[in-house]
Order: sequence, then C-alpha cells, then structure tokens
Amino acid sequence: MASKSTSGAAKRKIKKQREESVKRMPKTDTYFKQNHEETEEQDIDNPGILLNKIKTASNSVSEPTATSSIDTINTKNVEPNIFNSLICERFPTDKVHFKEPLSYQEKRFIISQGPCQPKGPFPTDNRISSSWVTGNNDWRHLTQNIKRHDNSNDPIQCCIIFEQWRLNKTISEEMELSIQNECNFWRQVLDRVINVTLTLATSNLSFRGHRETDLSKNKGNFLSIITLISKYDPILENLLSMPGGKGTANYLSNTIQNEIITLLANTILEQIILSINRSPFFSVIMDTTQDISKIDQLSQVIRYVSVISDSDGNPKTLQINESFIGFVEIVDQSSAGLEESIINCITKNNLNLSKLRGQGYDGAANMSGVYSGVQARLKSKQKLATYIHCASHNLNLVLNDAINSSTEVKTFFGLVEKMYTFFSNSIKRWQLLLSSESSDISITLKRLCTTRWSSRYDSLLAVRHRYVDILKCLSQIILRSKNKDEIFEANYLKVHMEDFQFIFSVIFIGKILETVNVVSKALQSPKQELSTAVSLLNSALIKLQEYRSQYSDFFEIAVEIAKKWGVPQKFQEKRT
Repeated sequence: MASKSTSGAAKRKIKKQREESVKRMPKTDTYFKQNHEETEEQDIDNPGILLNKIKTASNSVSEPTATSSIDTINTKNVEPNIFNSLICERFPTDKVHFKEPLSYQEKRFIISQGPCQPKGPFPTDNRISSSWVTGNNDWRHLTQNIKRHDNSNDPIQCCIIFEQWRLNKTISEEMELSIQNECNFWRQVLDRVINVTLTLATSNLSFRGHRETDLSKNKGNFLSIITLISKYDPILENLLSMPGGKGTANYLSNTIQNEIITLLANTILEQIILSINRSPFFSVIMDTTQDISKIDQLSQVIRYVSVISDSDGNPKTLQINESFIGFVEIVDQSSAGLEESIINCITKNNLNLSKLRGQGYDGAANMSGVYSGVQARLKSKQKLATYIHCASHNLNLVLNDAINSSTEVKTFFGLVEKMYTFFSNSIKRWQLLLSSESSDISITLKRLCTTRWSSRYDSLLAVRHRYVDILKCLSQIILRSKNKDEIFEANYLKVHMEDFQFIFSVIFIGKILETVNVVSKALQSPKQELSTAVSLLNSALIKLQEYRSQYSDFFEIAVEIAKKWGVPQKFQEKRT
C-alpha cells in the first residue's frame, strides 16, 4: 500500500514548530554581548573584572542542542597577561594592534571584545538622511530633498574628512610608505633626465635619432646617454628594466623631452627677465635673419647693466650683459611690422618701455630711417631711446665699399678665392698641399668670408706663410698631372702668384685687414662700451693713415718673400 503524503496543513504546522524552536534557542550575540553603557569605564580600568564578566556570561548561557553549530566561547585559553594592555586601549580590536596572520588566541580575543566601531555619526546612522546613501526615488519631492541636503552639515563634514584623508595621503602606513618610495624613485629619475637634457642643450647637440626602437643601433644622443648611465646607476637600470608599452610612464619619450626643454627654457627666460627688470635701463638689439627653411626671423637681444654689490650690500661695480631671449617669425618686413614685433617683444616679456634707452640695428632703410624707420617710430614712443648703428656692421660696410672701389683689389681677392677652390675641390691636391708643409706655422688655406671682410685676414695670412709650399704643389701638378684642365688652372695660378704685385698685395692688404680685424672683434664684445668703441675706431683710423708713410717697410717684407722663390722684385709696367 502506497504511503500517504503529508498534507499542506501538516507541513505548515511542522514548519511553524521548527521556527518556534529556533526562536527559543539563544542568539549568537549573547555569547559575547557586553553592557557598554554601565561598565565600559569600570571594565577598562580593571581588566580582571572584565574577563570575569565574560566568563560568567559564557557560563550563564544555556547549553546548545546537539544539532546547533554554535560553540560557546571559552575564555580559559585567553591569557590575560597578553591582552591586558590591549583592553586598556580605546579600540582594543583595532587592526593596527595585530599582524597577519592572526593566531588562535588573537581571533578569540577579537570575538570576545566585539567589533571595532568608533563613534559616529556614519552615513548609515538614523540621523543622516538615508536617501543620499542608498539612493533616492522620490522624484516628486526631489527639490525639497536636495535643499534639505544642501542645508545640512553632513556634506561639510564629509568634505572635511576627505580633505584630512587627502593630506595624510592614505590611512594605511604601509601603503603611504610604498607611495613615498615610488615618489622618491620618480624624482630621482626626473633629476637624471633633466641633467642629461641640460648637458645636450648646453652642448648644442641633437636629442633624437632616426629610429628610437629597441632594435635600433642609433637611438639618438638622449637615449644613448641614458643607456650608458644605466650601466653605472641603479635608478636608470631599474627604469630601463621596467616593462614598456603604450600608457607606461618612463619620462623618456620625445614628448617629455620637448616638455622638459620648454620648461627649462621658460625658467631661464624668467630669470633673464627678472635680471632685466632689476636694472635701471636697458637697450634692444634686433636683426633679421633667415633659417635653413628660408623663414625670416627676428633675433631679440636685450642689453642691460647689472649693479654688483659687495658682501655688505654696497654697490661695487657695473656689469654689462647681453641676453638673447628668442626668435620671432617676421611676416611683415616693413617698418610698421617690425615696430609691432619689437613692441610685442617688450610687452610680452613684461619689460617697461619707459626704461628703454637704446636701439641697435643695421643700416637698412626700414630700420634706420629718420622719418618712418623703426628707430624713428620707437623714439616717438620713448624719446630717450637713442638709435645706434651697429659699430661692427658699420665698419664692415665701410671696408666693403673701400675695397670694391678698387679693380686691382677685387681681382686680387678673386685670385685668392680661386686658389682655395682649386685645392679644396680635390682630395689629392689638398693632401699634396698638406704634405709639402715647410713653414713652422701650421696653417691651411681659408675660404674668403662673403660678409665679414675683416675675417679675410686669416685667408691672406695663410697665403703669406704657405706661399712657397703653394708654388711647389702647383709646379708638381703641372709636371705630373695628365689632366689638361688641371694643368691649365695650376699654370694660371702659378703665373699670377709669381708676380711681385701679388706678393706686395698680400703684405699690404693683409696689414690693413689685421688692424681692422682687431677693432671689429673688440666691437663685437658684449662688454663693450660706446666710449671705448669710439676710441678703438679712432686708433684704427690713425694706424691706417700711418701706413701711407710706411711703403718702404711693406716693400722690404715683400722682397724677402719674393727671394724665396726667385721672383723679380719689381712691378710690371702696364699700358696706359
């Protein structure tokens, strides 16, 4: 006969009896519940009483049934001497008092003392609106709830707590120490990266290579120096050993390089501007130049005076400074456009236009024009800004006009340039000239400078000391060469160099350029003063006038050089 199934009413009755039986069982918190309101201060003062109460509370609990999985906490295994100091603490079960992993006795002690909960209020407390903790779905009264929340002190208290946490970096001391070590590591990395950047920048060396991949043999100067230092520095060695990839920071990318260069440049510019503003006056030196991409740029140089004080703070000496502050692209080359660029340079760098006392430009009409030039426009805004034509540039223009007015001198310099081109265009001829060196002074032929006439003194000095060596090389090329064009050019140069007028021109023009070269280099000095420049130009003029009466001296020097090669010591007569 089949067994009769239990009816629904019987099942509900059994379930109800089981629930009532569970309710009659002691609750879990009765095993370690304490009366904090009455005995908290007394128990903390006397740890022994607290342990006795715990033991009494555990003995008074009814014995659990056989089916119960809850065991009565036995405090006999807890040694009072070990935890007496912790019971005296405000929060004896705080995590900071224990180290992982917890021992068996420590676990039982934590259970016996209850959870560590400082005094609130906390977001879950009843006095704080729970709608801003668990969420708000009362859309009808949303405006009132927002106003009530804004007017309460709870958001302010939360912001204060968050700010305290932010200032302390982290709650965990171990995590804070880890973050501090990581910060120190990256500070040391940046210190090395900045020093490498400064070294390359001050040496005018490029930073990047053609390819900067790990397999590239030439990663550029920046990464090559970093790799070299990493062999002796553990910080960079650790940095390069880190796994790379997109989003990984190592402060070695070209973007970081450019940012560091920009930051360093801005810092240096700020220091320069600060020094200029401390000086009572300043002058501007502006000139345009083209870069390799044919973009016209305005070079900006500020000339100012610094007062040097002694240890007591008393003024001692004056120091003249010239500081380059950057390039600006020029689109409008008119006087109005250049004036605007100069004014923008002054205002952008927070310089006071009322302190402007001088303007230094070349002699171009748009710069030096009396009525509508840049100097006239700036002088209308600052009457004390006196215009000074660059003395070195002015001297170069005078010398250029004087030499170009003589056909013989122009022909002479054309022959010197042709001589340099003949030897420099062939490695074989250049090596032949170097190997035939017989003079005590080791000097080679120099190219003529097209802009600085005073620098042509070096070219004539080389011809003077290597005169015999050049003729020996030309003679060997004429005798041994099989190239007709080469023989023709060598013979042409040899014939003109064996002319006494050529030798005399080397001596006489070289002496003139020597005098002018000394004055030109002195005028280009940043420490130069206007009064000194005037005296240098006057002394150069006096020397040049004295050369007119020293013809015999120059002639004797030319005769001595001519005798070394057997050149006739007389000028050739020309048809008139």
